[in-house]
Amino acid sequence: MADQVERTLQDYCTQLNEYYQTFHSVDKTQQQMIAKKVEQISVSFNEQNDTFINVLSENTIDDAKVNEISNLYSQVTDLIKKFPRVDSSHSFAASPNSSLLAPPRVSTQSATKLNDNIKSLRSQLQNIHKLLNSAQDATEVSYEEKQDQQQSRDISVMAVNQLKATTKVQNEQLRAEVTNLRQQVDELLRENNELKQKYTDASHSLDQIQDENQIMKKNQDQFVNDRKERSETVQQLVEERDKYLARYQNIDQKLEMEMDRARQERESRYFQVTELESENTAMKAQIQKLKVRLEELESCDVETAAIEVQRAAKTVEQLNSVITELKTKLVETKKSHNDHVQQLRTTIAVLSEEIYGDDQTDGEERVPREELEKKIAALMQQNEQLQNTVQDFQSRSQNMSQQAPVQQPGLQLSSMVPVYANPESMLQSISLYQGKKMDAPRKEQSVAKKDDDDVIAIINQRRK
Repeated sequence: MADQVERTLQDYCTQLNEYYQTFHSVDKTQQQMIAKKVEQISVSFNEQNDTFINVLSENTIDDAKVNEISNLYSQVTDLIKKFPRVDSSHSFAASPNSSLLAPPRVSTQSATKLNDNIKSLRSQLQNIHKLLNSAQDATEVSYEEKQDQQQSRDISVMAVNQLKATTKVQNEQLRAEVTNLRQQVDELLRENNELKQKYTDASHSLDQIQDENQIMKKNQDQFVNDRKERSETVQQLVEERDKYLARYQNIDQKLEMEMDRARQERESRYFQVTELESENTAMKAQIQKLKVRLEELESCDVETAAIEVQRAAKTVEQLNSVITELKTKLVETKKSHNDHVQQLRTTIAVLSEEIYGDDQTDGEERVPREELEKKIAALMQQNEQLQNTVQDFQSRSQNMSQQAPVQQPGLQLSSMVPVYANPESMLQSISLYQGKKMDAPRKEQSVAKKDDDDVIAIINQRRK
């Protein structure tokens, strides 16, 4: 009987395993057929459940066989409850005991204690059977003893039946608990696999983020270094700009100072020329007056003429000293002017080289080199005009000194005779000297007249 029950349970377990493995790999129609077969197996298993329990409660089989049958019984029960069921909409529904939140109703300690109680009760029953057999073999029992034995057997059968019922209930509870635990384990394994997959994805994402972070860090370091180098370059450019700006301002100030100096020099030259022209104009006016005076003094006597000649001679000496002094001043002025022009040329050349030598521009409008050369040419032309003016003045002075008469040795006057210190007195003396020579040949008078006309012509030409 035990072998037949074992084979039956083995067949159920094999069929259920095959159905469970092929259930998810077939279409819905075949799944419904498999579900019906599983229901048939479940019905047959429930019908034979009492037989299985009776076999397990027999004392004729050994413990190994009982354990094997119990394991097969548990496997079949688990497979039946684990197998999914198909509803009317062809969708799979989990078993009622598949909730992960359902708490276990029987603990593992209770199951262990139940197994120990079963074993102890089985050992007690075996001892009782042995004692009864030995008592029957040893002596004949009385009716009362038989009644006691019958009562003991009835009690034993009742205890065994009660124990079977309790064991069945506890086994059902344990199977349900194991099923729930297995489902929970499956759910936890699935969640664990999902978490592992998420962890793998997160690790991969973290590696990518770390690589991107390293690249961004390198780019940031490169950007900081480039920015630092550019800041240093900008600082150097600013310093060079400030240096060249200060240099340009210094050169500009020097140029303005030199231009002011040149302008003042030109103004002083212009004032000198103006003074000379005014003196020339005054001299022309005095000469014109002297011509009139000469006509008035033609009838003057010899003694008065001698006195005037002496005065004119002293005046000529004073004029000669004044002319010499003027020549010296003109030479010094000319030399100073030449030095100033040369210095101005050198300064302009240096400034031009400093400002435009390297062809750099500072954003300011520069003066062209041709304009500077034109200014230099204008200054040189003014210098030549001043030199011509000085030469004209020197030639006039020489002509006047050549026209001055020589003192007669016989005409000695006292030191009280006044000396004329202006050109008018000199010309009056010349006129007196010409009046003294009235009796000379008419040829000498025409020569003196011609010299006066030449002086007047020179003065008029200068005025023009």
